[in-house]
Amino acid sequence: MTNTAQSIVAALCYTSDVDLPFDRIVAEFHDALSQISGASVTNHSSYEDFFSFETEDVRICLCWSTALPSPAGDTTGNCFVISVGSPLDRDGKGALFANRRAFCQSLLQRIEMLYPADRAVWFERDQAFDEDLCDAIVDTIWATVPVATPEAKADKIETEENAAETSVETAAVEEPQSSETRAAAAPHWERHAEDPDALLDKLDERANEEYRRRHQDYHPLRIDELPRPIRPTHPAMNADHRRDARPPAYAFRKQQVAEVPEADPTPDHLIGVLVRDALYAPLPDGETEKGSIPHRLAIYAMNTTLLVAALPVGATMMTYSVLGREDMNLVGRAMALTGIILGLTHTPIGSIALPFIT
Repeated sequence: MTNTAQSIVAALCYTSDVDLPFDRIVAEFHDALSQISGASVTNHSSYEDFFSFETEDVRICLCWSTALPSPAGDTTGNCFVISVGSPLDRDGKGALFANRRAFCQSLLQRIEMLYPADRAVWFERDQAFDEDLCDAIVDTIWATVPVATPEAKADKIETEENAAETSVETAAVEEPQSSETRAAAAPHWERHAEDPDALLDKLDERANEEYRRRHQDYHPLRIDELPRPIRPTHPAMNADHRRDARPPAYAFRKQQVAEVPEADPTPDHLIGVLVRDALYAPLPDGETEKGSIPHRLAIYAMNTTLLVAALPVGATMMTYSVLGREDMNLVGRAMALTGIILGLTHTPIGSIALPFIT
């Protein structure tokens, strides 16, 4: 024991019998401590319920006291004690010794998740922790443990004792005034513990948000999340574009068309001709497509009318149609001109001009 020795002692008090697997906790703790790089762990066990682990920098003790009489005297309880401090013959050092309080809180949090305690008690000692000090602390703690109530679970007790005395005095910690101070003073497992049922809504909300993020439409400005283009193994036009992207639009200027001889935009009225040439086979030379029978009969009826009205004109149009040049527009124009001329000949002006024409 040294004058500068400091030990953090934490205890979990149970007012009823608890089947806590102390042997398994000791074995797992020894394996975890042995895996620390460069740590040489020495295990000392003088009793079945007290184990101490010593390294070069720190001394860790675990104790499990059973069959303790309750303050009311009607039941028995248990007490789990853990201490982290300096070794017996030298001062403590290292990261584990500097964070000994956080280490105790982490271990007690894991135990309380499975075995909730009725009270958590904390001590700070100026001497190394051993079997005698453990018995004195357990006896003093158990004499002050009340009957288990929901309010008693969150209480903490801090004690201050002289180095030469073996008795321990405990006092309840005053409730902090501000919420920030209260949150900082609360144990680690009380600040972060949460009801598992309350997590279901949060997990459901996170799942829906992740689903919406993965299935939402791509925004044009979100360049970082656009899929990478598929590069084919053979040459292809627009290979670096997405398959769902719009085709590129090209606009030619007059000077560009003049500079590039190959650039000859197709007129709009020739697009239909190109489509017909691509869909249908070309007709043989000398063979033209004839109209329907009613259409052809109308043409020959008009030619016959011209034969009666004006023999030279009617004979010309009849011959033109027989040779395969049937054209309704041409026959209609010829009949219109013939009718105009015949109408003028029956007017006074036409009767005067007719002798000069003939």
